[in-house]
Amino acid sequence: MMKHSLIAASLALALSSHFAVAAPVVFKEPTAVVLTRADGQAQTKAMVRSAIVAGASSLGWQVIAETPEKLTLKYSKGGKIELTLDASYDEKGYQLKYVSSLNLDYGMRNGEMTIHRTYERWVINLQKHILMAQMVTPAQPTVAN
Repeated sequence: MMKHSLIAASLALALSSHFAVAAPVVFKEPTAVVLTRADGQAQTKAMVRSAIVAGASSLGWQVIAETPEKLTLKYSKGGKIELTLDASYDEKGYQLKYVSSLNLDYGMRNGEMTIHRTYERWVINLQKHILMAQMVTPAQPTVAN
């Protein structure tokens, strides 16, 4: 009997920790990112836009709207968790801004805006991939003579 109780308690503990909801973190808008070219060449708005699109699409983000100097990006994890961000850009870099989310627990708690910690991971990963895409964006289109 004690053996069965111990097994049941262990199973309950394992399941409760597996399904535990991560504590939300204080929401912070990402800081503006300045992109500079390693080769010293001038950078254009079109090049920054291209890096944002390439970096985002490499992770499964979709461009769902576009206006001059702003892309709206959406990421969906199986339709159950979603995040939408605006990416405003110019020839110097870009700024990501929160637009909306689904099931990321965005809201006011104890006087502070909070969100699920997944938000921070997704934003940091997106920024890394945009930077990697910017590194491979050609400085100037070349034309063969």
